[in-house]
Amino acid sequence: MIRMMAKALATLILATGAGAAWAVPAAVGSTNCGLGAYFGNPESCNSGFVQASRSLSPDASVSTYLDYPGSAYSGPNGGGAEITYYYTVTGPNPFAVLPIDVDYRLAGARNSTAVDFEAQIVVQPNFTNGVGGDSRTLCTYPFFAICSAGMSASDAGTIHVFSSVNELGSIYINAQIGASYLAFEQTGFASVDPFIHIDHSFADFASYSIEVSDGVSNVPATGAVPEPAAWATMNIGLSLAGGVLRVRRRRQKHCMQAAFG
Repeated sequence: MIRMMAKALATLILATGAGAAWAVPAAVGSTNCGLGAYFGNPESCNSGFVQASRSLSPDASVSTYLDYPGSAYSGPNGGGAEITYYYTVTGPNPFAVLPIDVDYRLAGARNSTAVDFEAQIVVQPNFTNGVGGDSRTLCTYPFFAICSAGMSASDAGTIHVFSSVNELGSIYINAQIGASYLAFEQTGFASVDPFIHIDHSFADFASYSIEVSDGVSNVPATGAVPEPAAWATMNIGLSLAGGVLRVRRRRQKHCMQAAFG
């Protein structure tokens, strides 16, 4: 996260120049399916056992899945997706400070304590000096005190911050999954889905608007946070996809053995 934010800030400084007004920069993001540490910036990846994806539309969201069938395998055992996108408040009073709400939905599940997941959102209303930010995290990593989500967890709520007109703010979302060892059938899931808007408690909220990074569809999430039954369905779908890939790999191996003896 720190590396991504530092790179984004350097890009903004070069793009705007000293003393220039902030423009809303493009979103940056990456995915990883154990094939490398956030390289290439594909919108999705699938190693057969790990699948990760990020999306800016119909809303900004990230998700990752792990489905290990329990046979011998020495490949990737984790992955994730992340996005940082930006926003600014515009309106008639350039000195106004407005209450901003970021509605979020975090979710995660696993079938084994050998699997860990993390779903996280970080809101930074003043990107230039890092003041006044807030975050929410669901996670299971045993070496972090905050990580006590258990076998499955979900959290839907609102982060409240204050943003000045024409200041640049950022939202970082991250979903990770990993297995400490691969010895039996293991599944896991994590996702993040935010929506940013001006709090209606502000008397003149209708005269102000929020601009977000180009291409980001900032719309409310539809439906409830996925329950464990929904995670099971998602994992079955991933298992089927992974099974197809595994069959193809076995066929390729048999063909090579037949060809080369």
